[in-house]
Amino acid sequence: MKRAIPPEVRAICYARDNESCQWKDCGLSKKNGDRLNLHHIVPEQFGGTEDPSNLITLCEIHHKQMHVEFHAFYPDSKRIIQRMGYLTKLSLSKLRLVMRVDDGFDLTPYLYFLTRKTNFRPGQLN
Repeated sequence: MKRAIPPEVRAICYARDNESCQWKDCGLSKKNGDRLNLHHIVPEQFGGTEDPSNLITLCEIHHKQMHVEFHAFYPDSKRIIQRMGYLTKLSLSKLRLVMRVDDGFDLTPYLYFLTRKTNFRPGQLN
């Protein structure tokens, strides 16, 4: 059975991590209304404790990325996928600005930038 992280420990970890996801270059934070989770560095089943030194703050997206098996148990996976879609669109918008490409639906320049390929199979550009 999964042990609950005491509220005092949760508060210590969130304060230590500035209420932000600790994944490199992730900008999600509690201050922006994003949901955060505490991740066990050493899993409970391998002796990991609820001590702040064994916990790290992650957003839902990156926490689930650390636990692929969670997708079968979390009823809100659809919301996470929607959030990931939103972040992808946001990244593409920034990429469009950097590359000075219009906001049309032609993704070929972006795909070339990411993959260095110019030919794609049917359906890959949709």
